Amino acid sequence: MRRILIGVIALCLLVVPAVVAQDDEPPAFETSTWQVIFLDENGDPEPVEDEDALPEIVVFITLDDGETLIEVWSGVDVIYTLGDDGLYSGATIIEESYTFAATLEILDENTMHAESMSLYGTQEFSSSLLYERLEDVEATVYTESERDIIEYTQFAECLGRVGVEVGRAWTLPELLVPVQVGEDSIIFAGKEFVDVGGAYEIVWTQEFGQFENEITETFTPLDEDTLAYRYHATAGGRDDCEMIYESTFIPFDGDFEALFAHAESLADTDE
Repeated sequence: MRRILIGVIALCLLVVPAVVAQDDEPPAFETSTWQVIFLDENGDPEPVEDEDALPEIVVFITLDDGETLIEVWSGVDVIYTLGDDGLYSGATIIEESYTFAATLEILDENTMHAESMSLYGTQEFSSSLLYERLEDVEATVYTESERDIIEYTQFAECLGRVGVEVGRAWTLPELLVPVQVGEDSIIFAGKEFVDVGGAYEIVWTQEFGQFENEITETFTPLDEDTLAYRYHATAGGRDDCEMIYESTFIPFDGDFEALFAHAESLADTDE
């Protein structure tokens, strides 16, 4: 009885119409948008290092009358299944070679809490997350095409390596990802891309060994829905120390059968 009640509550609390196939037709799937707050080991919010940083946003897709939830954000997406105890158990939607386990609890109509554990060999990482509902934020669920790797000398010649292949972290596309598309900016992966004459761009830097790595990311609208994406990193201003790839992003069409088949094809089952 409790499981049925929790399922009904989940359906009522989590969903808002998101994608409509055509006018006067029911939505292809339903979503809700939430802000993520990282908690420390005492259950308190972790200090914010950069006060100007954008909040971490996730989208939850609700399926099967609340029996199944898909957590969508930049990075690893998680699929949650409701258990008899009223808690959701989670697994990565794309099977990975590392061990992952998570639980999700709906606290009330505006808050949820998740605990997760990832085990990479002998290294274990855990996280505790609080989700707060965002009523006035709209995020569209996009899916990324296969990435076209143009150059990856940054991880080969630049490091004195030859005959290497670019790693999975760079070749694996975003199966699902929330994107906030506005008139003057696009927010993706916690970064704001600003209008630069028809395209949306952000330039930022980080360390790469002894070099400063300048990274330019660009979204270019191709039509009403499709966004062309380009990632270009150059370390130390050297043309033999670059990482460049391109792809496209299109709104997810609600075809979950195709989605799960695609996730299976992207699985990493190497030991």
